[in-house]
Amino acid sequence: MYLVLMIIVTMCFIFIDFKRLSNSFRDIFSNRKYIKNLENTNMPEEFIMLYQDIEKDCNAQLKKLRKRLIIIITITVILIIAIIFVIPLISNTTISNGRISYHYQSGISNDISEIIVFLIVIVGIFFYTINNIKYKKIYKDNFVRSFIHYLNPNLEYKPEGDIRIEELYEKAKFDNKFFNSFYEDDCISGFIDKNINIKLCDISIERDGGKHRKIIKRGLFTYIESSAKLPEELIINTHNINSGNDDKVELDNEEFETYYNIYCCSKILAYQVLTHDVMDELLRFYKELNVDFEIVLRGNKIYIMFHTGKMFEPKIFSTKNNIQILWAYYNVTNFIINFITKINKELQNLNI
Repeated sequence: MYLVLMIIVTMCFIFIDFKRLSNSFRDIFSNRKYIKNLENTNMPEEFIMLYQDIEKDCNAQLKKLRKRLIIIITITVILIIAIIFVIPLISNTTISNGRISYHYQSGISNDISEIIVFLIVIVGIFFYTINNIKYKKIYKDNFVRSFIHYLNPNLEYKPEGDIRIEELYEKAKFDNKFFNSFYEDDCISGFIDKNINIKLCDISIERDGGKHRKIIKRGLFTYIESSAKLPEELIINTHNINSGNDDKVELDNEEFETYYNIYCCSKILAYQVLTHDVMDELLRFYKELNVDFEIVLRGNKIYIMFHTGKMFEPKIFSTKNNIQILWAYYNVTNFIINFITKINKELQNLNI
């Protein structure tokens, strides 16, 4: 029974990215929700052609790595099965009066077989990890980087992340929840309209909760330095996010308030910033993707946390929906740029 459980655990290690093992199974696939929402939307022909061109250039390398990963998994499973079942069975086969008899009794001691299986697991995980990292690097260096440049040529992409992101996240003070671990990768940075400094980063935040770690947040964190300064703090949250703020503002827009909560000490300022153009952009985004997020505007800084789950990661063994995944990521990033551009425009119009 112990060895059977070890096989199951081995498969979990092999099929799931190791960094995600500490997170809930549900969260790993949370971004399927908004990817599915975009299945019926029309992708621009230019977007499709760009994907096909990149795929054509990288297909040979990626196909080779996928094949290698499948071989590693197959060999690992065969060796484990051989150690546990086949070798003991063969070693205890007897022939009597022309009849073959099988007496299943371990030909290898349990302790030794467990050690061998453990070593096979370690070696399998080691080689799988190396090739998995290579696959993701090729994918990100080619697909993700190209589509970020397609979105805005002024934006740069770094797969390894940015060490300043944790400090910027803490300054946002979304809910002041304590956390133990902060992970970041896939950082996008640059300028929009020459005067808006922007950073986007895929983050995962965890907190110790007894025997297990609890995910506090995972998704796309965005930091923006605007050219205009807001005199009062303004918070925009989707309904599923609790900000803990008592300064709720009613905007006399029933449809908008169906999806969003607004918090600000000044109702007049909220009306001035959240024009029909800005609210329409927020409504369009939520209806299309149904992604929960929270926005904090403080001074000339804007902080946004999108609860998207893990982003910018490829599907390795089933690649048919990779273009849909990139299309979803493109829409989230494109919304950020459009929203920030519109907000900055309204702030400048206020002469703040």
